[in-house]
Amino acid sequence: MSVLITIKYMKTPEITGKSSLKAGKFLSLHQLTLTHPDGKETPYEVVERNADKVFWIVSVLPITESGDIIMIRQYRAPLDRVQLELPAGCAEKGKHATLEDAVHAELREETGYICNDISHIAEFSSSSGMTNETVHGFIARNCERVSDVLVLDQDEYIERILVPMKNFQSYIFSELACGNIIEPKMLAMIYLVFWK
Repeated sequence: MSVLITIKYMKTPEITGKSSLKAGKFLSLHQLTLTHPDGKETPYEVVERNADKVFWIVSVLPITESGDIIMIRQYRAPLDRVQLELPAGCAEKGKHATLEDAVHAELREETGYICNDISHIAEFSSSSGMTNETVHGFIARNCERVSDVLVLDQDEYIERILVPMKNFQSYIFSELACGNIIEPKMLAMIYLVFWK
């Protein structure tokens, strides 16, 4: 038995103004003016990627030939903590021609692995209440290690971790039980690829 659900679209505000509050190298803080259906206006602060520097963000779920999932632990200054995540980074104008170029670069730099078999999984919102940023998730299959030396930016602190696929779920639950922070898009990508 199938059920048809009709969704009535809600009325939403309209963005009727935008002013820049602060601009950095890769990010800018803006204040939007939202005009609501009842005519009232409210301010809303939003962080945006600077389109002249970055054209998107990529994240990659790397899997080795033997079936290990490659993850990283990375220090994140906004949290002042280390979190478990997937290799990720900016697709920068002038540095990367495509999203795939950025995936290959981040994989090599943050894990020491390369891969010729990548495919797009989905596009994710990174924090929709705060930023317009979206992340393109990719899977990289049959990754091959070419170096134990990670090529990191000055402010990057990363540790590479390999977890066998058969142990991945218990590994994630043990991390959560210890109070460690896990990047949500990593869990979404794992779910879409393996736990459908």
